[in-house]
Amino acid sequence: MSSGFADMGFGSPHIRSFRREERGAAAVEFMMVCPLLLILMFGMAGLGQALFTIGSIQWAVERSVRALMIDGSLTQFDLEQRVRDALHDLTDMEFTIHYTEDLSHGIPIVRVHTDITYRVDVPLIPEFSISYRVDTYVPRPFQA
Repeated sequence: MSSGFADMGFGSPHIRSFRREERGAAAVEFMMVCPLLLILMFGMAGLGQALFTIGSIQWAVERSVRALMIDGSLTQFDLEQRVRDALHDLTDMEFTIHYTEDLSHGIPIVRVHTDITYRVDVPLIPEFSISYRVDTYVPRPFQA
């Protein structure tokens, strides 16, 4: 009496040898893992670009704020313009600069508060935003 599989052709020598064959298994496994590796790679590149851009904005803000220590006539508009000039390649970034001056301790102290929002777009993953805040305090020169 024969088994049911042998009657359906699964027991034939050709089918048994095909089931034992492992050539091409690596290619199939690679095709299963490749999309995940690509998403991870593009995600890391997008995140790296976001961190570089945020660091560049922080550098530009701190560089521009140093000018406030020297030149007492700079206004918030001048400060913002200096930041945008320092970031001439990254001007499409969304960032806002808030400028407040505190005279309560006898020394004029300026607080420059910058909010940065960077949108990260990775293929096959919904777009998300990274928000970052830069707070810088700097003493202003006395106005005579």
